[in-house]
Amino acid sequence: MKNYNRRENKKFLRMMIVFLAGILIFSMNLPSIMKKDSVVVQQENVKTNINFAPQSSSQWLDPEILGDFIGGGSSIDVFVFDGIAYVAEGVNGLAMIDVTDPTSPVKLGFHDDGGTARRVYVSDGIAYVADGSDGLEIIDVTNPTSPVELGQYIGGGDARDVFVSDGIAYVADFTNGLEILNVTNSTSPVELWVGSWNAIGVSVSNGIAYVAVGGSGLQIFDVTDPTSPEELYKDNVFGFGWDLDYSNGIVYFVAEHDGLTLLDVTDPTSPVELGGTSIGTIMSIFISDGIAYAGRGQNGWAIIDVKNSTSPKILWDINDAGSAGGGFISDGILYIANGNLGLEIHDMGYDEDDDNLSDVSELLTHDTDPERLDSDGDGLSDGSEILTHGTDPNRIDSDNDNFLDGYEISSGTDPNDPLDYPDLPQEWYDLINERLEGNETLILTVYALALQNEEYLGNINDTLTGDVDALREVLDELGITVGDTDYDGLDDLQEIEHGTSIVSSDTDIDNLSDAFEIKIGTDPLDDDSDDDGYYDGYEVMLGTDPLNALEFPETEGSENKISGYKSSILFGSMGSIVIISIILIKKRN
Repeated sequence: MKNYNRRENKKFLRMMIVFLAGILIFSMNLPSIMKKDSVVVQQENVKTNINFAPQSSSQWLDPEILGDFIGGGSSIDVFVFDGIAYVAEGVNGLAMIDVTDPTSPVKLGFHDDGGTARRVYVSDGIAYVADGSDGLEIIDVTNPTSPVELGQYIGGGDARDVFVSDGIAYVADFTNGLEILNVTNSTSPVELWVGSWNAIGVSVSNGIAYVAVGGSGLQIFDVTDPTSPEELYKDNVFGFGWDLDYSNGIVYFVAEHDGLTLLDVTDPTSPVELGGTSIGTIMSIFISDGIAYAGRGQNGWAIIDVKNSTSPKILWDINDAGSAGGGFISDGILYIANGNLGLEIHDMGYDEDDDNLSDVSELLTHDTDPERLDSDGDGLSDGSEILTHGTDPNRIDSDNDNFLDGYEISSGTDPNDPLDYPDLPQEWYDLINERLEGNETLILTVYALALQNEEYLGNINDTLTGDVDALREVLDELGITVGDTDYDGLDDLQEIEHGTSIVSSDTDIDNLSDAFEIKIGTDPLDDDSDDDGYYDGYEVMLGTDPLNALEFPETEGSENKISGYKSSILFGSMGSIVIISIILIKKRN
């Protein structure tokens, strides 16, 4: 028994030492926490369903075609800007198509004066077209119904791709190689440099040009001086280059028969292979939000998750005949130049809020919020309202019987039948209709407060301030006690009244709780109520007035006070350890 007691005493002593050491470490960091110019980390406990880009394939639904446009030519590439798709249609030139309603595209205009439009790049109302034997076409498309050719550069080769940045056009020419042109004067492009050979695709970033070369693989140039580029790298180890794209230090290179290869080019003189996919020939590639969109000609499109650069993962194949060329992604919609099948428009199925409705369908069809699981806050997800229950995802009470749709589902009644409703006292109707005048937002607020619905309460609008008395009256008469979600001393209704966070006890992160700030008169929404450069909490701790800008801590005095505070903790901790040690030793003896 003595040995057991000794072990327990030693264990307790060790725990106390660690605990007191933690206090000491906290005190050593106290000044940096209190200074206005320091970095303060908020311990956030707000729950949210918002993700600004799909993080995994589980946030994607199956792609669906929205619409198409067949113009009679062979669609090879597409660029989309401000609701207009600019489609390179080979021998038919450049077509401008209105895609503001992606389910019903409308042709606006076209431009063709020979050549073979292969790629298109649009910037500031000007379309730059890699036009085969006609070189680079420069077209004013500010009026898409009546495009006007401004200028042209014919290098005598076969222009396959174009990239424009800061008034410089980089043209991948299969005959002449990389052509660099000054296009600041759109009516008279000037050749700056021509070199390399068999260039098919080009991408430029931070003064470095990456070129896909047929027969020679990948070439990399330093083009900070566009009149005299320096070749940094050339190798055909990655196959016959068809196209490439650059994003965040990685080149995504596609080759004939060899699929997709990811290359780390942080050192452009020595690319390092990271990973890839062997899915045969890929003829075009572009990257957006960690997803690679790969045109595979007769084999359609492959959608590849490349967030893990060492292990890309194919998410889907889209293959409905045609000949997939270039593509463009905008607001979750994929535009595909699909050869003789023209322009195809696909909803890619992004689902940021995991409600089983794509973001595109929420915006275009249902008018719901793609970043909120439950747009109207009635307790049912948008997807379940539309796909399962047939209720209105934008109305909390679809059948107008004064019961929320979610409450009716949980009660076993029909949310679409006003004659089928939960059995509740008559005063529920009286209070809602007479006191709140049927205001849906207030009804929802009562419901949220009653059930402690943190998701809704955390996003509640501060325009409810004027209705607090009515809300509390209704809650009181229903016998509902308002909770204090963040345990800061203000109940949730008081938080609504003051505009403070319902789920964070210190809304302005000044080391004073919201309730304490209300009590002493400081602003719980302003970390420095008197704008003197010191956090309210810092002033309260040092004894200065947080409401008087002329009274603030003196630097020397402040440091002395904090030093004294730290010294007290230090010596107190050491003294506590000594006393506890003596007690345990005496007990052991």
